[in-house]
Amino acid sequence: MQPIMDNKELDKIPAIFQLGFRIFFLSGALFSVIALFLWGTMFFHGMSIQPFGGSFWWHSHEMVFGFSTAIVTGFLLTAVQTWTGIPGVKGNRLSILFILWLCARLLLLFPGNIHMAVISTIDLLFLPLVALALGYPILRIKQWRNLVFIPILLLLFLENFISHYGLWTENLAMTRYGTWSAVVTVIMLISIMGGRVIPFFTARATGTEQPTPIGWLELLANIPLLLLVIYYLTGSPSLSAQTLW
Repeated sequence: MQPIMDNKELDKIPAIFQLGFRIFFLSGALFSVIALFLWGTMFFHGMSIQPFGGSFWWHSHEMVFGFSTAIVTGFLLTAVQTWTGIPGVKGNRLSILFILWLCARLLLLFPGNIHMAVISTIDLLFLPLVALALGYPILRIKQWRNLVFIPILLLLFLENFISHYGLWTENLAMTRYGTWSAVVTVIMLISIMGGRVIPFFTARATGTEQPTPIGWLELLANIPLLLLVIYYLTGSPSLSAQTLW
């Protein structure tokens, strides 16, 4: 993807903050390796680190709301400028989003004596700001087809809030529901994105014409995933959550 911006202006911005996928793909990948190493060490050998919410909550939360949301953010903030023709978030605004994401990761791993409400607030702020950055160019040109990603990001925010709220109220079942519904939400997001980018890249690679999207089929394919998200959010799968946790 080529940056949609004057080259002279673009040269003033560090390369890693010129496109969303550069900083978030790199950081998300590095974070996943570090997080899995720390989790394995804590689980098998024990460590003096006491992450926010305890090791089990921290591990499940960070794999979804730390790693997965970083990759999703990197993709969406880069793709939106191709969809709309409007320059995406870059430079200072992109660095602010990244710093917020990074601060949340560090505070959840090393909470210290910081009040849990402060840590939760910093973590919860990230997804609404990403939704705002993504929504502006889409709404500006009224590209309603891609507006679907905004409620999905806000749904991930709600699930993150539920996970945190379950921790505040010491309701372990609630944290499970928030985390598992978020896992399915990420799968649904990948399904929707895959339905759009796989035909595009396949057509480009094979030199064939890209098929016209079938709206009702895309909707029908993702309704079961949406129902599963609702199933978890309503707290229905108490048995399966206890088994899979």
